[in-house]
Amino acid sequence: MAERGAVSVAVITGSRPAPLTGARARPVALRAMQAEALNSEVQKRLAAARKAGEITYQDGFAPKPAATGAGKGAATGAATGAPAKTAAN
Repeated sequence: MAERGAVSVAVITGSRPAPLTGARARPVALRAMQAEALNSEVQKRLAAARKAGEITYQDGFAPKPAATGAGKGAATGAATGAPAKTAAN
């Protein structure tokens, strides 16, 4: 940031853990627990909607099928849901 012909530079040179305890930890832990519960509920509702609904993708936009077989990693993203239904199905 330039100010009156001078330039200031800030550089982060390291980090260290700073655990919270007592009264300061409670609101942080509560927010984390609430976020986890909300995420879990959203995932449940999304799975139910995918199971109940029919998704039609335009040509070329269907998610790729999940990888199967030994040595393959778990699929992530949209490919983890039910098999894609396309206009051709």
